[in-house]
Amino acid sequence: MTEKVKVLLVDDNQNFIELLKDRIEFSDTFEVIGEANNGEKALELMLSMRPDLVILDMIMPMLDGLGVLERFNQSGVKDYHPKIIILSAIGQDSLTSQAIGLGAKYYMVKPIDFDLLIERLEQIIQEESKNLSVTPSASPGDDFAVQRVITEVLQMLGVPPHIKGFVYLRDAVAMVYEDESHLMRITKTLYPGIAKRHDSTSQRVERSIRNAVELTFQRGSKELFANFFNLNMPLSEGRITNGEFIAYIAHHVRNEVNHEASS
Repeated sequence: MTEKVKVLLVDDNQNFIELLKDRIEFSDTFEVIGEANNGEKALELMLSMRPDLVILDMIMPMLDGLGVLERFNQSGVKDYHPKIIILSAIGQDSLTSQAIGLGAKYYMVKPIDFDLLIERLEQIIQEESKNLSVTPSASPGDDFAVQRVITEVLQMLGVPPHIKGFVYLRDAVAMVYEDESHLMRITKTLYPGIAKRHDSTSQRVERSIRNAVELTFQRGSKELFANFFNLNMPLSEGRITNGEFIAYIAHHVRNEVNHEASS
């Protein structure tokens, strides 16, 4: 019998927890092993019970969802990396990007569709299983510091965090950070590698990244982009290739990580 995925539920609404627990345990995949109604208790149970998945409310007493993520990252635990799903009544891009930057795997805005949540949980577990079945070098950006800096740069540039292209860009930058030769084989190794990790296709990955790049340039500061990308051309239409966008960010991330390491 396959071992069930252990889940911790964190929400200050007990009725919501009961409804969510019933729906999760209806699935043969998951088992709820703990509940918490505040952030302090959530952090305690995360460290003691080590659930595979944590479904974490953003707004809670004592310590909010972002506080839980920050304190967990500061705990010094190196051998435990739970998949954290944020639920929130607030759908602001800034909160979403902060949560993702602190390690959240997914962000859903309440009221939620329980069936959709279960579907997302199963996708996350399937993705993790695929990652474990390949060599470590095929899993880009495992270093938390690298992932954090990449996310911070994407946030700074204004890449919309709620679109698929944000996740694909984060993987692409991590892959190029580890091996710059991917820039010479974008359609041969970069897009296919990301597609495999997310059960997608190279064409969808390319289109999603293109969409993210164009949205970023349409909405963001042209002066910021001109300085960051060292460009002397009009940026109103986002005329920069996916490869150039990824290459500049990877170079910046490498400099930032090296600077932090030497400080």
